[in-house]
Amino acid sequence: MRNALFALCLVILPGSCLADGRVALVLGIRDYDHISNLANPVADATAVAGLLETLGFEVILETNRDARRTRRALEDFALDAEGADLALVYYAGHGVEIEGKNYLLPSDADVSDIDTLSGGAIALSDVVSILTAASPSAILLVDACRNDPFAGTPLEADGRGAVALAGQSAPRLSPGFARVGRADGLVYAFAATPGETASDGSGGHSPF
Repeated sequence: MRNALFALCLVILPGSCLADGRVALVLGIRDYDHISNLANPVADATAVAGLLETLGFEVILETNRDARRTRRALEDFALDAEGADLALVYYAGHGVEIEGKNYLLPSDADVSDIDTLSGGAIALSDVVSILTAASPSAILLVDACRNDPFAGTPLEADGRGAVALAGQSAPRLSPGFARVGRADGLVYAFAATPGETASDGSGGHSPF
């Protein structure tokens, strides 16, 4: 991962990668209130945060945050990264597409219905807007589009389980991500191609 990330910087954003003023927000969500938990996002986020620090980034690491705390972290990041030579956001956790729009799911994502879900989730377009406004050179890494979070599989002994939303509303919701449009100065990488899902991984980290 270290070599791949550094190569990405050098090939696509060479000046920014070698300059000062690199700021990153790293988000990892493993524990969810209403949908299936994941094994590896916090470990992934922690490892990426450490890697970015060795590459000279000022890193903000947030794990298992609800919608309010995630939005607050993005607001703080927007201020910290303003005018940076290079701004980067990394996210590991659940992600879905709703009617062609991509969302990152905070720990308290409410899946009672699709409209409630989209209202409480984090629109990926908002993250892109923050990145491109903060710096002329930006990187977005999204390790989401994982297996369907609404599969209805029983979770821990506390009885929490996912709602089978995708099966009820398949035309509107997809566990994969839609294609993301181009933005000047932004390089992005996803764990899976549009419309596909990505595995959480059976080891200590995701395959991505």
